[in-house]
Formats: sequence, C-alpha cells, structure tokens
Amino acid sequence: MTLKNEINAARHGAKLLDQDGYQAESYAIESLISEAEILSRRSSTVSTLKKGDHVVIHTCLEASNPKYAGKLWACKSDAFRAKGHDYCSIFLEGFSGSFSAEYLQKVDSKELTRLQGVEHALQDFGLPNGTAQDVFDWLESTTGYRSEQV
Repeated sequence: MTLKNEINAARHGAKLLDQDGYQAESYAIESLISEAEILSRRSSTVSTLKKGDHVVIHTCLEASNPKYAGKLWACKSDAFRAKGHDYCSIFLEGFSGSFSAEYLQKVDSKELTRLQGVEHALQDFGLPNGTAQDVFDWLESTTGYRSEQV
C-alpha cells in the first residue's frame, strides 16, 4: 500500500470515528496525518532542475491557462527550498515569481530542439506567442493525427 493510500484510509477511519461521536480521537488522527504529510514533503527528493534547463508546466492551474499550456520555459535559477517551505521552487525566464518544481517537466535536448524549431516556425508565420502545443492541436483537429506531445 502506498503512503497516499494509507493516508486516505486513515482519513476515512477518522471520518467514521467523527460520525460515531469520537471527535477527539478523529482530531488526533487528523493531526498525525498532517504531521506525516509535512515530514514526507520535507524528506522528499530535492529537484534536480538547474539554471538553463528547459521545462514545461503540467498538472496545475497554470498548465490549463492557454497562455502557458505547452510553452517552453528556461530555468533562470537552480531549484531551491525557500526558508520555511517544504517543497522546491525555481525561477523561470519570463515568469513573475518562483514556481513549484513539482509541476515542471524537464524537456530532453532532442525534444527541445524539435519544439524550438516548431516555435520558431510559428513566429516566422506571424504567431509570435504560438507554442508547439498550438501546432499539435491544429494538426490533430485538421487531420485526426495525434503526435507524441510533451
């Protein structure tokens, strides 16, 4: 059983205790779960992203924003843990503030070269804010072909 499954099972048990009138016991279990989650995040692996790496944003609110979806970002700093935080952050070129490294996927150099070529082609055709994702979406909508996407 994974840690996530164990936490969900413990939360379910705490909820049942609460429903049966054992609020103090339920609260104690929820407190232990919260502490375990904090310790797990603190001991999690530090991100290996470095200044100059290229990444795409995924599985977060910003990833659903058309302005950011499929966009390549250059890392402006190495990943770091800010004082008092239990997660890694990183600064991205052109993004205001730091960004959680958990929601960034590094793009390998071969894929990076291909995607940068697509983005340069978009700019050449008058779409300066176009992304490789725009091309993939257009290709799929017009031909039904679904390419491998980042």
